[in-house]
Amino acid sequence: SIEYSINLTDKDQQITDKDQQLSQLNTDKDQQLTDKDQQLSQLNTQLNDKDQQLTDKDQQISQLNVQLNDKDQQLTQLNTQSQLNTQLTDKDQQISQLSTQVNEKNEIIENITNKEIITSNTSANRSISTDLILQQNLETEIEQLK
Repeated sequence: SIEYSINLTDKDQQITDKDQQLSQLNTDKDQQLTDKDQQLSQLNTQLNDKDQQLTDKDQQISQLNVQLNDKDQQLTQLNTQSQLNTQLTDKDQQISQLSTQVNEKNEIIENITNKEIITSNTSANRSISTDLILQQNLETEIEQLK
C-alpha cells in the first residue's frame, strides 16, 4: 500500500509536471500567436499606408494628366493663332498689292480723264474759233450789203 501510494504520488507529480509543461506551452503559443497578430496588424497598417501612397500618386498622375491636356490645348491654340497670323500676313500682302493696283488704275483713269478734258476744251475752243470766224464773216457780209 505504501508502494502504491508512492507510485500514485509519482504519477500525480508527473501529471502536475505535464500540466505545467502544457500550461507553459499554451502560454508560449498564446504569446507567439499574440506576437504574430501584432506583426500582422503592423503589416496591414503598412499595406494601408502603401495603398494610400498609391492612391495619392494616382491623384498626382491624374492632376498631371489634366495639366498636360491643358498644355496640349494651349499649344493647339498657339499653333492655330500662328496659322491665323500667317494667313493675316498673307491677306495684308494681298491687300497691299491690290491697293497698289487700284492706285495705278486711278492714275490711268485720271490721265485719261485729263486727256478727255484737254481734247474737249480743244474741240470747244475750235468750235468757238469757228463760230467767231463765221460771225465775223457774217458781219462783214452784212456791212458789205448795207
